[in-house]
Amino acid sequence: MILLGLSIGHRDRARDTVFFESTRALGVGRAMTISTTYPLGAAAIAAVFLDEPVTVPIAVGSLVTLAGLVIIVAPWAERAPEERFWLGVGAAALASLAWAVSTVLVKPPRPR
Repeated sequence: MILLGLSIGHRDRARDTVFFESTRALGVGRAMTISTTYPLGAAAIAAVFLDEPVTVPIAVGSLVTLAGLVIIVAPWAERAPEERFWLGVGAAALASLAWAVSTVLVKPPRPR
């Protein structure tokens, strides 16, 4: 499972292409901010599929992270034209999801 995660997740050119497209649409600051929210996705995927616990610190940290994301990618801030903005947000979110999946796939299995 670890080898599968490494080979799919960390060497996925499509994921990197999507991320680079998001940087062209949003700029590096916003695209990187959205893309690096992948630990939130990884925590959610692990909670659902691997029965990982969602503790209070994880929940509070997730809310703080999402609040920071809203402030950085805020609709009131100067941004690209509308069609490029939402394309960039979608591409960055897709890259974040790909990173989250690859992170969960790298988790070593629990002994039974």
